[in-house]
Amino acid sequence: AMNKLIKDNPEIIQKQKEMEQFTQDFINSLKTKKTKDDEVYIIPVVFHVIHEYGTENISDAQIFDEIKILNNDYRKLNADTSATIPEFKPIASDCKIEFRLAQIDPDGRFTNGIDRIVSHRTNFADDYSKLNQWVREKYLNIWVVKSIGSTGDVAGYAYYPSAVTGIRFMNDGILILSNYVGSIGTSNPNNSRALTHEIGHYLNLEHPWGDTNEPGVACGDDNVSDTPPTKGSTTCNLSLSECNPPIIENVQNYMEYSYCDNMFTNGQKLRMRAALNYTDADRRNLWSAQNLIATGTDVPPTQICSPIADFNTTTCFVCQGTSVLFKDASWNATISDRLWTFTGANIASSTLTNPSVIFNDPYWQTVSLKVSNSTDSSTKTKNNYVFISPSWTDYIGTYSEEFEDEALFNNQWFVVNQDNNNSKWQITKSASYSGSASLFLNAYSPMIMSSEPGVVADPGIRASDVDDVISPSFDLSNVSSMNLNLKYSYASYSINAVDITESLKIYYSLTCGKTWVLLYTKQGPALVNAGFRNSFFVPGSNSLWSQVSIDLASSLAKPNVRFKIEYTSGIYSNNLYIDDLNISGANAINETSENSLAISVFPNPANENTTINYHLQKEQNIKIDIFDILGKQIGKLINENQNAGSHSVPIDVRNLSAGVYYIKVSADNRYITTNKLIIAK
Repeated sequence: AMNKLIKDNPEIIQKQKEMEQFTQDFINSLKTKKTKDDEVYIIPVVFHVIHEYGTENISDAQIFDEIKILNNDYRKLNADTSATIPEFKPIASDCKIEFRLAQIDPDGRFTNGIDRIVSHRTNFADDYSKLNQWVREKYLNIWVVKSIGSTGDVAGYAYYPSAVTGIRFMNDGILILSNYVGSIGTSNPNNSRALTHEIGHYLNLEHPWGDTNEPGVACGDDNVSDTPPTKGSTTCNLSLSECNPPIIENVQNYMEYSYCDNMFTNGQKLRMRAALNYTDADRRNLWSAQNLIATGTDVPPTQICSPIADFNTTTCFVCQGTSVLFKDASWNATISDRLWTFTGANIASSTLTNPSVIFNDPYWQTVSLKVSNSTDSSTKTKNNYVFISPSWTDYIGTYSEEFEDEALFNNQWFVVNQDNNNSKWQITKSASYSGSASLFLNAYSPMIMSSEPGVVADPGIRASDVDDVISPSFDLSNVSSMNLNLKYSYASYSINAVDITESLKIYYSLTCGKTWVLLYTKQGPALVNAGFRNSFFVPGSNSLWSQVSIDLASSLAKPNVRFKIEYTSGIYSNNLYIDDLNISGANAINETSENSLAISVFPNPANENTTINYHLQKEQNIKIDIFDILGKQIGKLINENQNAGSHSVPIDVRNLSAGVYYIKVSADNRYITTNKLIIAK
């Protein structure tokens, strides 16, 4: 990361030289002073937990444990100082640096020093994952994420102060994996000192072998007088002496890779204290008396913070009558009371931490959570949060969709924009394979530079943004030899195959969307069928479209099936178009069977009156109800025994508002079909 920053900003090299001169001058000045430098530097800290409600959303307790570990390590209070080998015990240092979670945020509100942000940028995190940076002259910013770097195999990183001066302030702070924070929860004692190490870099310490990430390659030095030259270690050989024998090397140093680290040296202490007096990277203000007051870290915390309500569920799509588990994800304070409220469920409210709820009413339902303590309360309401599929389906048998009717798409398909950002599925008339419209994902989101050299105005959506679109429900129980077919067009604005990481996946669900099974994947360069485009891609000819045909197993011949199309972005994503989606196959419905009603609704659309026509093969109890688009029953048309033969049921729609409605028909208490009725006025 440091090398890349220098490549893009070569002036950093001069800044490094200037800071090194400042560091040596500062250390020399301390040596000439008669009084001992015993001031304890207190640093206010904020942890930004970037998460998607997964295990990366670590607990407050895990972060509190990390603060304890940092203070033990930097104050030489760690229990394993007893294991420091005799050669280094005399120079193992109390660095006189302490860390305190901020108690006041940049807006003057009480905080517990933990900021939780829901974002896909927790995946393969980089500098553009440093969301909501608190002013760095007041706080040490630490971002906790799920994975780091393009391969996801980095534990953490930080820049030297000289690299983040001036306009590069937005790069400052530390990225760390969630399972390398603290020694409890998702972490463990073996991982618990990664942050001790990274803060060392933040305070201008190099690795003992020098300024590389490659231990064991060549003997080097770190500009610290009392850490012997070394090649560095990834194992715990406490008698290592290969650079200047018989001098023993400091394998137990926190800046090593040995995982048996337990000390800083006196020389490292002086170097870090020099960094905390360096003004160009705003370290000098962190520990000032005024800043400790401003951040609430001058005294132990006494105030009780206000809670911030939040919650999630692992699924937002289920069948009618299915239970859904909700999890309280509230933060910023300890919760004393909570009140959940639900629409359309078997219970209207709950005070449990993680309630399980059965939704009986179909269509969209709203969930709300109010949390409180002795200080304040907070409420989070998620409107239309859970979709409950009714027992009937939108379509029976084969299906064709050319995405020409935007209103119909908006009523029957579900767009899931997980990060609630600008990239989402929608209908466009700018391109199509046939007709005049197609399904479109505006995934083109390049980095935009500002007028200030080297400053990013907008990093774009970047990698790992997931966008879903979910189909209507289908009764495929009487269809055989099925195929799901579609055409798509996609371009990338990267010419390097290694940088093309985006993917297109198609799933099916037999549980109304509660669980999904992968049907089809196309990713990386194989997805790109329209070549390289370094601007907003629009397919201009049918030659830029490809056909996808997926065999659907007979196990999908079920009465309630949904499909999901999922796109995951890469750093160099461009636009994706889909058209002419259909489910083909042989309909095996016996039109003369006793449950085939041959239903028609005419006229449709209607503005005053319409009629339902059908034919019964035998005497049956027929029930016909009408529902609005939200699944609310607004009328019971008939519920009676009817003789075999043809029947007509008139419907007066003059009192209904314009919109889409559903007519559900059952025979002998068995669901037969649902017809759509459009009221146009």
